Amino acid sequence: MTGVLQRAFDLKGEDLDLVQSCLDELLPGRSTGLVKALDSGTPLATFLGLSPQLLEALYGRAFALFDAGHVDRAEATFRALCVLDGQRADHWMGLGICARLRDDFDSAMVAFSTASSLRGDWAVPHFHIFEIHMRRSEMQAALALLPRIEARLDDLTPHMREEMDLFRLALQRRARG
Repeated sequence: MTGVLQRAFDLKGEDLDLVQSCLDELLPGRSTGLVKALDSGTPLATFLGLSPQLLEALYGRAFALFDAGHVDRAEATFRALCVLDGQRADHWMGLGICARLRDDFDSAMVAFSTASSLRGDWAVPHFHIFEIHMRRSEMQAALALLPRIEARLDDLTPHMREEMDLFRLALQRRARG
């Protein structure tokens, strides 16, 4: 089991021993099963026996917190959802948007990239990655994403499409000199 923990979390020495001890104490007799499940790609929520309805309720709560302006609480809830089921692009999008609102572009990029890898045909994560590249003045990286986004403009909200128009203008002005 320690090999799995080393690979999954890049833990060594006493850090590895501490995590192993925590798992053994939290899940007596089940820690080996947890690590094997996670190593095989089984979501933590599935291992714990959480229902899809519970995860949907938690997602609804995160979304409601975000809409109510409680971005910090929404972010914590989206982070929990990513830990419980990291295979849902929507969870990563929620986490990324919260991080972006805090101007934590590095964390947002990780979240949006994860969402993109889970749903590669969805333009929304690409749009947010594109937006961050634009805000960082990383024009070549932004330009590389443009065809992927433009091929799926229908995925974007009207507000995102308006922003795309503004970003295109900025790119055109930059190209002219």
